[in-house]
Amino acid sequence: MPINLSHEAMQAKEQYENAITLSEKIRTLQEYLSLIPDHKGTDNLRQTLKTKLSKLKAESEEARLRRKGTGVQFHLKKEGDAQVVLVGVSSSGKSSILAALTSAKPEIGVPTSVLTPGMIDYEGVQIQAVEVPAIFKDANQSVMGRQTLGAVRNADLVILIIDLMRDPLEQLKLILNEFDSTGIKLNRIPPPVEIKKTGSGGIQIIGILENEKQDVVQLLFEQGIHNAVVTISGKIKLEDIVETLDRSIIYLTGIIICTKGDVKGSAENFDRLKNRPIAKRFPLIVPTSVMNEEGMRNVKILPPRIFHSLGLIRVYTKDEKGVAKRPMVLRKNTTVEGLTKMLHKDFFQHFKHAKVWGTSVKHSGTQVGLTHTLEDADVIQVYIK
Repeated sequence: MPINLSHEAMQAKEQYENAITLSEKIRTLQEYLSLIPDHKGTDNLRQTLKTKLSKLKAESEEARLRRKGTGVQFHLKKEGDAQVVLVGVSSSGKSSILAALTSAKPEIGVPTSVLTPGMIDYEGVQIQAVEVPAIFKDANQSVMGRQTLGAVRNADLVILIIDLMRDPLEQLKLILNEFDSTGIKLNRIPPPVEIKKTGSGGIQIIGILENEKQDVVQLLFEQGIHNAVVTISGKIKLEDIVETLDRSIIYLTGIIICTKGDVKGSAENFDRLKNRPIAKRFPLIVPTSVMNEEGMRNVKILPPRIFHSLGLIRVYTKDEKGVAKRPMVLRKNTTVEGLTKMLHKDFFQHFKHAKVWGTSVKHSGTQVGLTHTLEDADVIQVYIK
């Protein structure tokens, strides 16, 4: 099948080939790729260009890391048990939500050019909430925009703040486009591919049909990888290999908090947003307002929803003196073994058994072993030999 590139695609190709700086090359190559028709005849060309784009992004990330530590820093040390960032376009209500959730006192209605932190206290769990400067079109082409997106990459959870006084879909698409341009993927599952480089042995591929292996081998060779074990545990496309190799890509969980739910037309805008396919991948979309009682009720129930969106659980330790007031904050699906290793190496090395009270057991005080999976609000007492 012929490729038949359009006049616009040929112009974009020429711009890419004439680009000098790394950022220019990335931008023009992305434009060129977007103009190539997606059909069988262009598969090889598209994959070759995606491989080149992946290499350019990796070079850009390496250059960024080399520059880190020089110049003005735009980084906030993580504090508490987790960090969430509040992201939105200008005047979307980020400061109002930060003030409502924490004791922080940001200037409302004043554009911010710094990271503004506050602390959410949820039943003994400390969640650092950080307002970042506004996202705007082509943010990744400016220093401030890149710094803002870098702060997002550092977070444990992304909270998108969407203003219901304006077109919510336009805001959401703008933010997600800027995220995609720098390899931030929200609520996306990584491709079922694992690539382990080896010192010798060539390319070994496990998990796909024999007639599909040559394309993967060719793609890896183009990336300069000649020895590796590739394990594929599901259906994939060649672009999934490219994505796995792209070191600039990071996968984060995101939720949406809608603001200004008290204004006329906000209910209709909220319905427009939540019923569109682009919003379906978000596990939580909440309408709020800091200006009326109903909207504030939704703000007040946000801390537990934010906590659970982080994929965390609280586990309280118990000893002869009683139950600890402050919980241990763990990842979901943590086992007793994982907890004992966090407590102290002696608790794991000399482990005898544990007793658990909570939803992970049928009866209070059930004796469990190291493989038992803990659940939120469990109480555990560890016994050692």
